[in-house]
Amino acid sequence: MLSPPALRAAIQGERLIMNENSTLNALICRHARNLLLAQGWPEETDVDQRNPNYPGWISIYV
Repeated sequence: MLSPPALRAAIQGERLIMNENSTLNALICRHARNLLLAQGWPEETDVDQRNPNYPGWISIYV
């Protein structure tokens, strides 16, 4: 069992990774949508992350 300081450090490290993944996923989705629009896709096109644990896996909705 982890001591309280070690547990806090582990939780903070996990939060940092989750924040980095969220930021990366947001950037990937925005860039993907911009690329699709530049290629003539309809303005209603939406890009969503497929799985937050795997940055870059996206779903495209038209």
